[in-house]
Amino acid sequence: MKQRVQVVPIDTIEPGERFRKEFGDLKGLAHDISEKGLITPIAVMEKEDGFLLLAGERRLRAMMENSATDIPVRIFPPGMSELQVRSIELSENVWRKDLEWHEHVSLTKQIHLLEQEIHGPKISTAPDAPGHSLRDTAELLNRSKSAVAEDIKLASAFEHAPEVFEACKTKKDAQKLLNKLEETTLLSELAKRTQEAPSETVKKRLMDSFIVRDCFEGMAEVPDSSISFVEIDPPYAIDLEKTKREYSYGETYNEVRSKDYPKFLRRLFTESYRCMAEHSWIIVWFAHEPWFETVYKLMREAGFTGSRMCGIWRKPAGQTQQPQYNLANCTEFFFYMRKGSPAIGLPGRINVFENPPVPSSQKTHPTERPIDLAKDILATFALEGQRVMVPCCGSGNTLIAAHQLGMTPLGFELTGQYKDSFILKVHKM
Repeated sequence: MKQRVQVVPIDTIEPGERFRKEFGDLKGLAHDISEKGLITPIAVMEKEDGFLLLAGERRLRAMMENSATDIPVRIFPPGMSELQVRSIELSENVWRKDLEWHEHVSLTKQIHLLEQEIHGPKISTAPDAPGHSLRDTAELLNRSKSAVAEDIKLASAFEHAPEVFEACKTKKDAQKLLNKLEETTLLSELAKRTQEAPSETVKKRLMDSFIVRDCFEGMAEVPDSSISFVEIDPPYAIDLEKTKREYSYGETYNEVRSKDYPKFLRRLFTESYRCMAEHSWIIVWFAHEPWFETVYKLMREAGFTGSRMCGIWRKPAGQTQQPQYNLANCTEFFFYMRKGSPAIGLPGRINVFENPPVPSSQKTHPTERPIDLAKDILATFALEGQRVMVPCCGSGNTLIAAHQLGMTPLGFELTGQYKDSFILKVHKM
């Protein structure tokens, strides 16, 4: 398509309908042009009675702000189709840095669709085949095919649900969110198919032991004195997002505010005590600092008997956010207490449990503990055939451990996404 550059009267240019609606700081641009001149000509199409603006309305308006009478332009020949005109406007704007990320990806998509409307979709992969492909759009914009494909997918997602991306300041933020949404949706669909598919009755029963429900609502329906072992692994009320940075906690992790924590634990311990059999064990995981004494006193208030001598999970390696002040911590603690006078299943066992943690890349829950650790603890305090209750079951690993030891598990969790992961885990067993 032949073009020429020349200076034309500014009043001979017709703006027409434009993609850009916001023009930003026109006075600033006008001042810059008055000092340095118009570096890049605007694009116009020649008409019988003047010119139609193709690209550069912001520069045109800035020149008008300066009361300019003439303007340098790049002139395209007359007779261009509406689609060709639109494609030129979009192609220029896609590289403008002052566009919002969603405008940028939307432009990429529109250019691709316009070029396909002009040339038709390319069906054959032959180099000389007619039509326009994703690769052609990538070459037109001097970008990779995968980058263009990502932009088009992101643009479609934004068009479908713009409110979902309100908090995204950059395209990178939006892409991360979209990837997470796609992963969650896929996980949910896979879990649904797995649960609906024919499977062994035992696995189905284990899947059903994970109940997506507020733990207090669920426990209210558990009969008095019907549970032989309880594991409570509640939120720690220590702002884990800051203290454990290797894992993204996001919106699925249900933290409890520190000012509400004692009330939350008191209710949890009282309801657990009611559900537990006459002679039974309970273990409670907690943050040693600052909740050691609070958790101990609240358990005693609920009626449990036990000492401050904790059970300890020791990991092969430790971590600290301030190595210049603190030793690396490789331990987590739990109180083990009893209702009545139950005997330990493994008399004489030491209070240290040594197990490697679940690698961050394999976690389905931010505070997930390994199944082998849960099995060691269950084997110490519970017996085959007994009922195990986990009010805050998280990843569901204790439910799996109880099942593998011939016990009957029951767990409650607020977040359905964790159950989806649990169902897939059980399906692979």
